[in-house]
Amino acid sequence: MATILNHISNKVILWINIILKLLDIGTTIYLVNIYGLYVESNPVMKYVMENCGLIPTMVGILLAYLVAVTYLYKKNRRGLLFVVMGLMTLVVIANTTSIIIR
Repeated sequence: MATILNHISNKVILWINIILKLLDIGTTIYLVNIYGLYVESNPVMKYVMENCGLIPTMVGILLAYLVAVTYLYKKNRRGLLFVVMGLMTLVVIANTTSIIIR
């Protein structure tokens, strides 16, 4: 498995991370619009969404995420990019499951 992952370029890993974050934001916006803020489990995010609004909060999160993964990409921190990709995959799966269950 490790040899397969070695053949994936860092740029592809970066773009997969960006696409996963966009999916996360899209599913979060959908869930909050349909069911309200109680679907957000992070109390800090709830507070920011209540005070700043849903879309500005999501744009801020996206910008912060882009800065973080771009930094990891520029510093050639391949292992951390894989970890972030794995964690973001779990978040997207959880959000998608929430949509299906509800």
